Amino acid sequence: MVDKIVFTDIDHTISNAWWRDHLLGEWDEYHRLGAEDKPINETIAMIESLYKDDWYIVGLTARPDKWRQQTMSWCLKHSVMIDELIMRPEKNFQGAAEFKLEVIKQFCHDHLTDELILILDDRDDVIAAVKATIKCIALQVNKGGVGG
Repeated sequence: MVDKIVFTDIDHTISNAWWRDHLLGEWDEYHRLGAEDKPINETIAMIESLYKDDWYIVGLTARPDKWRQQTMSWCLKHSVMIDELIMRPEKNFQGAAEFKLEVIKQFCHDHLTDELILILDDRDDVIAAVKATIKCIALQVNKGGVGG
């Protein structure tokens, strides 16, 4: 069981993906280039602090699971402390908000003893869906991109 948990998005939340947003819709190329993203150090520092305070850190991304190895390598390279990585299964075409809400609800049902939940995501629709359904703190991070 988990007492306190953080669900953190990857693209635009811990990785600076804005530079490749012109490829949205060309998903294989968009995700392939994710290996070159720069880290968003402020979010990673927050996650590290929470990790050291015994929060369970779940990377939750709508990236397809076929990019798991690349995503894990990127996280290791940039010292992102996550306990678990949940990615969109192949053949799952749900919108990001629907997919993430479903995962969070199921994960919390299966693992939580308490209701101490923190969500870090850049998308309005994800934050709205989660806050409307689950008792949590949901923070929209990095809205509008970062420099560099």
